[in-house]
Amino acid sequence: MQIRRLARPTWGLTPGNARRLYISVAIPRIFYVLDIWCVPPYNNDLRQRGTVKVTGQLVTIQKAGALAITGGMRTSAADALDATAFLLPAPMLADKWCHRAAVHLAMLPKEHLLHRIVQNKRSGKIIHHKSPLNSLLAAYRHNPKKMEKILVVQRDPTLQGKLPFMISIAISRDDSISKAENASEVVQIFTDGSAINGKVGAAAILTRRGNPPCALHLYLGPEKEHTVHEAELVGILLGMHRVSTEKHSSTSFAIGVDNQVVLLQLG
Repeated sequence: MQIRRLARPTWGLTPGNARRLYISVAIPRIFYVLDIWCVPPYNNDLRQRGTVKVTGQLVTIQKAGALAITGGMRTSAADALDATAFLLPAPMLADKWCHRAAVHLAMLPKEHLLHRIVQNKRSGKIIHHKSPLNSLLAAYRHNPKKMEKILVVQRDPTLQGKLPFMISIAISRDDSISKAENASEVVQIFTDGSAINGKVGAAAILTRRGNPPCALHLYLGPEKEHTVHEAELVGILLGMHRVSTEKHSSTSFAIGVDNQVVLLQLG
């Protein structure tokens, strides 16, 4: 109602600003802790389960928000208002919020208090005295063991703004070759990204003294959708991935890049 007062047809907010206000302010307040008080409707054994009544009430609330954005008539259909205002329908929006909460639960680390409960195979199969957590796991049935967990890298806060590596730009081609030949690092990675025949790709080669080189390459896509600068950055990522797969993680390494713009961007 407040957004509708601000977005009157004669004066006030434009529909674009009203939509942004509704998405950034109203929706987070409406769907706050939605995964606790609402289970998204889902079909189980040809029967719709979940808090269907609450989802219907969310449709009514979103219709009021869509009316405030578009300035339409109250007799307008809710689906037509959502399409005009470029809003997800309320049931799909509620399902998106609950699904995000379910994915977060499936990716909890072992140190978290809910990790053992989520990992339990019977957490989503409880019939009586269900908790919101059991209902959420029953609705989506995500297997936590098949979720890839990316560990958070911890850094010393006193080193904020300081790079954990050194950047050295050679003056000439001969200087670059001399630095590569006389490098003290045990492992050297050379990366490159290029566009050939309308196709963009990146590659990285890891060399270690006494061992054959290991190559890694990736095709990004057509030249109309990707750039060489993007391929150079992807090449550095491929090189870092090769370093992470090395058994001797404490070994020093150097990454060679033939693009000064990328190096200056990292600095």
